[in-house]
Amino acid sequence: MNYSMFRYSLLLAVITILITGCTTLSVKKLETIAAQAPDAAAYLLDELKTKKIIFINEDHTNMNEELFLAEHLQEFYDAGIWYFFSEGYVTKESYLPIYPWMPTGNRVERRALIQAVVSLEQSTVGTDPFMVVLPELGRNPVKYYPENMTAWLNYRDEYVVNNIIETLDNAPPEAKAICLFGGAHGVKTVTKETQDDGTTIDRVPLGYLLSEHYGSDFISVAFISESRPEFEDAWKRLISGSKIISPKNAKAIKDIVYYGSYLFSHNYYDTFIANRETYFGTPSNYVPSDDQLRFWVQNLKEFELNDPKWADVPQIEKDGVYLIMVYYLKLYYGDHFNYMLWKTPGGEESPSLLQALEALESYAFNESIKPSAMIQFHHSLEDMRLYSEYMYYSLLTEVLEYGRDIKDIVKTGNLQFIIKARELFPEDLWTLYWLAFIKTETGAYAEGLAHFQELFANDLSLCMSILPLAYKKAAKCAGALGNTRLAAEYTALSESLYNEHGIDPSQGPFSIETGYRYHVK
Repeated sequence: MNYSMFRYSLLLAVITILITGCTTLSVKKLETIAAQAPDAAAYLLDELKTKKIIFINEDHTNMNEELFLAEHLQEFYDAGIWYFFSEGYVTKESYLPIYPWMPTGNRVERRALIQAVVSLEQSTVGTDPFMVVLPELGRNPVKYYPENMTAWLNYRDEYVVNNIIETLDNAPPEAKAICLFGGAHGVKTVTKETQDDGTTIDRVPLGYLLSEHYGSDFISVAFISESRPEFEDAWKRLISGSKIISPKNAKAIKDIVYYGSYLFSHNYYDTFIANRETYFGTPSNYVPSDDQLRFWVQNLKEFELNDPKWADVPQIEKDGVYLIMVYYLKLYYGDHFNYMLWKTPGGEESPSLLQALEALESYAFNESIKPSAMIQFHHSLEDMRLYSEYMYYSLLTEVLEYGRDIKDIVKTGNLQFIIKARELFPEDLWTLYWLAFIKTETGAYAEGLAHFQELFANDLSLCMSILPLAYKKAAKCAGALGNTRLAAEYTALSESLYNEHGIDPSQGPFSIETGYRYHVK
C-alpha cells in the first residue's frame, strides 16, 4: 500500500469513528433525556397553576398541535382555560381548496380540534363558558401590505396582543387562556429581519409582546417531531406520546432534530413538546366532504353571477383560489363538469362556466344525491395523508414559497417524493406538471417534453392555471431537442390561449416568464 493510499484509508477510518461515535453519543443523550421527560399534558396542567396564558405554536403543514389540543382540551378547561385565542377558525372547517404543497391550515385532521372545541363550547353554556376569540378580526387587511413584510407582521401581532389583553382584562380574574398561532408568532425575542431592499427592521413578535405584558404568567411552547433521517429509528423508539423537552435538554440533542442547531440555540421558546411522529395534515380538498363540494359550486356560481370580470379581482391573482376550485371540480367530476378554462381562437366551443356548473348541479348536487359519492374516484384518507407527506418532503414549498433553488430537488434526491406522489395519485396532474417543469429546469429536455405531452393529452390540463406556462416550457424542451416545428407550435399555443374571464396568465399565481410562484406575503 503506498503512502497516499494509507493516508486515505486512515482518514476514512477516522471519519467513520467520528460519525458513528457522534451518532452513538447523540442517541445516548436522547435516551437519557427521553427517559426523564415529563408528560406534556401533565406538565402544562401543572404550569397552569401559576400561568395566565400559554402560547402553542402551530405548524401549517403538521397537525401535531391540533391533535394534542383536541385530546386534552377538556383537561385544560378544567384547569381554568376559558379562552381560546386562535389565528384561524377552530369552530368550523375551511372549505377553500389549496394546492398540495401549500403550507396552510386547511387540513382534514383539523376536524378533530373543531369537534373538541364546539363540544366544549356547547357543554359549558350557562356555566363558566369556554369561548373562542379570533383576535385578528377587524384589523386593516392592507396596512403595510405588501410593501414591508416585517412591518405588516409587527402590525398584526401588536393588533392581536391588544385584543388579547383587552379580552382578559375584562374577564373574570381566574380565567386563563391558550393562544394557537403560527410558530414564528410565539418567539419571545426581538430579531433583526432583512427586507427586500436590503434594510433591516426589528421583528417584534406576539410571544415577545405577551411576555413583556404578562411576565412569568406567560409561557411559549413549541412542538418538535421530526428527527434527522439517521436518527429516525432512535427517535421513534425512545420518544413516546407527547413529552416535554426543556431548552437545556433540547440544546443537548440539537444535532438530532431538523433545524435543531438554529431553533435551540436561540431563546425563542420556554419549552418544547416532543412527539414520536409527525402527523402530516391532509389538504381537505383531497378528501372532500359534501359541504366542501357544495361550497365550491355555490361560490363559483355566485362569483360568476355577481362579478364576471375575474381579471379585476385581486384574489384571483394572489392565490388563485377560484381557479383552484375549477381545477378540483374538473379533477373529481371529469366530463360531468364539461368546462375548459383555457380555449384557443377557432377551437372547440364549450359551455360557459355558469352553464357547466348548472349541468354539474343537475348531475351530482340534487337533494337525493351525496356529491362526494359521485366523484369519479376515491382514495383513502391514509393514502392522501401519505400523498401530502410526499409533497412536503419534495421541497416544493421551500422552492415556491421561500425561494430555494429548484435544482436542489434533484441534487438532494427529493425528486423521488414527487414520483412517489404521482404513483399514489396519478389522477392529480400537479405531480406530472412539476416533474415536467423540474426536468426542463435541470436540462433533461427529452424527459421534460414527454411529461408535458402526457399532461397536454389529459383534458384536466385545460383547467390548470399554469397551462400557458406549460406550453411555453414545452416549447423550450422541443427547441433544445432541435424540433423547431414543435417548438413553434407550442409557443403559438402559449400565446394564443385565452379564457372567458379575461385572466392574464402573466399575472397569475405562477410567473409566465420564470415559472416560479410569486412569494405570497
